[in-house]
Amino acid sequence: MRRFYILLTVGALCTCFTFYYINRYGKQLGSPVPVKANIRQENKQKIQKLEGIDKYVTIDQEEMFALRCNKCAIISNSGRLLKTGAGREIDETECVIRMNTSPTKGFEQDVGSKTTIRVIGHANLKKLQSMSAILEEFFSDPKTKTKHLIVAWLYMTHVNKTSNPHYKTTRILSKMYPGISFYVPTLESMQKAELIFKKETDITRKNANTWFTTGWLTMLLAIATCKNIAVYGMLEHHHCQNHMNDPTLYHYYNPKDGKECQYYKRSEESLAWGHLFITEKAIFENWAKQAPITFHHPFWNISGTSSSSLDTPFITKYRYRYKHFQRFSKLGTIPNLHTHAHITSQSGAFQMKVILIVFCLPFLFLMGCICCF
Repeated sequence: MRRFYILLTVGALCTCFTFYYINRYGKQLGSPVPVKANIRQENKQKIQKLEGIDKYVTIDQEEMFALRCNKCAIISNSGRLLKTGAGREIDETECVIRMNTSPTKGFEQDVGSKTTIRVIGHANLKKLQSMSAILEEFFSDPKTKTKHLIVAWLYMTHVNKTSNPHYKTTRILSKMYPGISFYVPTLESMQKAELIFKKETDITRKNANTWFTTGWLTMLLAIATCKNIAVYGMLEHHHCQNHMNDPTLYHYYNPKDGKECQYYKRSEESLAWGHLFITEKAIFENWAKQAPITFHHPFWNISGTSSSSLDTPFITKYRYRYKHFQRFSKLGTIPNLHTHAHITSQSGAFQMKVILIVFCLPFLFLMGCICCF
C-alpha cells in the first residue's frame, strides 16, 4: 500500500508539471503569433537620399552611373499587365525601367516599347547570352534597345572581377554592344542594400537565406535616381494571402513559368531558399507612405504616413521559429535557420519531446526503483 501512495504522488507531480508546461507554452505550439518588426519610420528626405545605393560603375571602372530623372516608370514582369492598355502611358514617361529578360515586342499595347534602364539579376546573364532575338531587341533595335544596362548582384557583395563568371559575361556583352552603357554595382552599393534590408526586417539577408529580387534592387536604384516613381503591374503584399487561386501569370510573356501567387507563396514560406516577394512589397508600401511612389495596374490604396508593422508570412514564421529555437539552444544571436533546419523545422514536436524527457522519464525511473525494492 505504501508503494502505491508513493507512485500516486510521483505520478500526480509529473502530471501537474506537464500540464503547467503545456498551459504556459502550449499556445505557441500551434499557429505562429503576430510579430511586429523593427521598422524605422524614416521621413521622405531620408528615403530619397539613400547615399551610395546608386553607385554603379561601368565595366571598365571609368564612369559612375549618373542618370537623374524627374519621373520613372518601373515595369514589373507580372501577368497583371496583360490587357491593361498601359503601353502608351508607360512610353510617355521620361525614364522607363525594365527588369531581367522581359520582352516588349508583341506586348507593346500593354507594356510599351521604350526602355531607358534595364536591370538584370546576375543569375539571368548566362541565359541572356543564348537568346539571340532578345539580344537584338535589348541592344540593337533602335525602337526597343536600352540606353543603360545595370547588372544586379542578387546575393554577392564581394565579386572577383577576373574569375567571376557573371562578371566575365557582362564584360563580353559590353564588348559586343559598345553603344550600350553596362554598369555593375560597387561594393558600397551592395553593402547599402544589405543594410537597408536589415534595418527594415531586423534580419540579415544571409540569415534569411534569401536572394534579393531584381525588383528590390531596382526599387532602391529608382529611389536614388528618380524624383517620382510609378510602378506598373506589381501587386500589394496581402493580395496572394487573400486570393491563393488567382490565375495571374508570374511572367506576362511566358505561361510556362507558372502562376504568380503560387510561386510567391512557396518562396515566402520557405526558411531555406527563395525570394521574399511578399515581404519586399510590404516594405515598398511603407516607403510609398513617405516618398512619391505610386502603383498602377493594380492600383494600391495606400493611406496614412506611418510605417506599418511587417506581418508577412516569412517574417512571422521566421521570428516564431527563432523564438523557440533560442529557448532551447540558448543562442544569443539570430540563427541561420537553414543551418539549423533539423531542429527548427519541427519546433512543436521538439518541445513535446522535451516535455517527455524532463518530466516523464524521472517518473518512470522512480517507479522502477520502487518496484525493485
